[in-house]
Order: sequence, then C-alpha cells, then structure tokens
Amino acid sequence: LAAYRAIVYFTGDNFYPDGSFTVPTPLTSLDMDILTEYANAGGTIIAMGQDMSSVLGAAEFAPPESGPDVAFYGWLLGANFLQDSVTDVISPTQPIIAYADAPPAFEQVTISVDPNVGDGAGNQFFIDEISSLPPGEPIPPLTRDYQALLRYPSATTVEDGGVAMAHRDQPSLERPGTSYKGRSIYTSFGLEGVNNGITGMVTREELLGLFLEWAWDEPTAVITHTGSVDTSNLTYFEAAVESNFGAGGVSYRWDFGDGSPFLGPFANNVVAHTYAQCGTYTVRVEATDCWGNVAIG
Repeated sequence: LAAYRAIVYFTGDNFYPDGSFTVPTPLTSLDMDILTEYANAGGTIIAMGQDMSSVLGAAEFAPPESGPDVAFYGWLLGANFLQDSVTDVISPTQPIIAYADAPPAFEQVTISVDPNVGDGAGNQFFIDEISSLPPGEPIPPLTRDYQALLRYPSATTVEDGGVAMAHRDQPSLERPGTSYKGRSIYTSFGLEGVNNGITGMVTREELLGLFLEWAWDEPTAVITHTGSVDTSNLTYFEAAVESNFGAGGVSYRWDFGDGSPFLGPFANNVVAHTYAQCGTYTVRVEATDCWGNVAIG
C-alpha cells in the first residue's frame, strides 16, 4: 500500500463483521493490521460508513492491546462508539454541521443526508454516534491528536451527536516533534448517503476533497524579528505561515527563549516581549493554520 497517497474505505450498507459468514469478509484482522502499518508509515486513511463499529467488531473503547479491531477503530480512527443510531432510526432530516471548535476550514460545512431530497442513497438510518475519548475519562496527551469535526444535532444524542473524527499527531511548544506519521478521518455516515445539488450544502466531491486537503496540508512557520525599542529591551516578532494548500495562520503561541512562560494562543501574528537583559535567545512559535494543523517555527 505504500505506493498510494491515500486509502479511502467505504463500508457501504453493511453491518456484518468478519466471521459472520463461512468466508472471510473485510475488514479482517489482517486487513486492519495492514492498514495500521500503512498509517504508521505516514499514509492517509479516509474511512466512511454507517455501522463502521459493527463491521470492525469494535463497538466500545478499549486499549489497543485488546486486538487489531479496537486498535484500528479506537486508536487509529480515534472513535469511541456511543450509540447505533444518532437519529433513533428515523430519517436524518437535519443537516450534519461542524463542531463549534472545529478548524476554521470546516466551520461552514453543512451536509445533507436526508433521504427525502437530493440524489444520495437515502440509506443513512444507522449513523453511529461517536466521541473521541472514553466518556468521563479525559486523556490530556491525546486531546491534541484527535479532533471532533462534525456532529448531527438531535434530541436523541448521548453526547454531542459526533459523526466525524480526525486523527493527526500535532506538535506543540512542549513537544515540538511528532511520533505518529499517519492521518485519518472517520465519518460514521456513508459518502453514498450525501446529497448533491442542495443549496448551501457541500457535495460528495467537495467533502472528500476537504478531507484530503486536511490530511495533505503541510504548514510551515517562519519568525521575523521586526524591530526593537532602542531605549528598552522591548522586541517585536512576526510569524508567517505558509501551506501547500494556501492555508493561513489562525492561532499563535510563543516561546521567547528566556525561560518566561509561553504566551498565547493569540489570533494576531505579531507579538512584543520585554527581555530582562540583553542576550541571544532562540524564539519559537507554535502556529496553527485554518485546517487545525500545527507548525513549529
């Protein structure tokens, strides 16, 4: 699989896990092991489909050592199953929308899976509700890696109606490197159920394009020393963010290299700092772009 820049996996209208029939059916444990190895090596996986947890046999959160099904579903895709149908097995007439804290590139995303309109498959009655972490068990080191993207607003949700999760190891000032190369987005609804041609709603093609751009976005950050006040130790810095997809910076955290506390996040890319004494300092910035991806400059 290393020859492929991305793997796109659809479950379709299916809920049977491997072992349900006399012949193996995907994804088998071997399939999940291979996809995990592909992601570990830096591959991109987009997984979409209602009843994904059933197909993978991994409905509830458990540590990765429980088996390849849970490792792929819970760790790699970043999902924790909450319930089998976010709509209580009725027509999903409301649009799927972005979380309030989703990256800005997803803020205006609205998706129609209503079986009564459009040209979608009209089969999305079992959209799983998912969360990124076990209920009541926050795991701070993981909160930067998993990003809830989309939700279905409904009175029958267990939590927030989560239906899309992204997983990508993001660096920080505290941990400027990354240990996981893979990128993945998992939606508990199927692309085949998305309606095209609805005013104000993203199309199937646009949605998949957004997912791939998020995964392939590679921001960089550069700091410029823009000047100092001669009569003091006040110094100004500016951060510039560039991306292969033209994404701009939206958030900045600063380390001025003198042992003072990190500052931010700020929406402005220009910052001033007063040094206690003259010297040579290494200044760093943690810059986040509109896709929610982070670069250390």
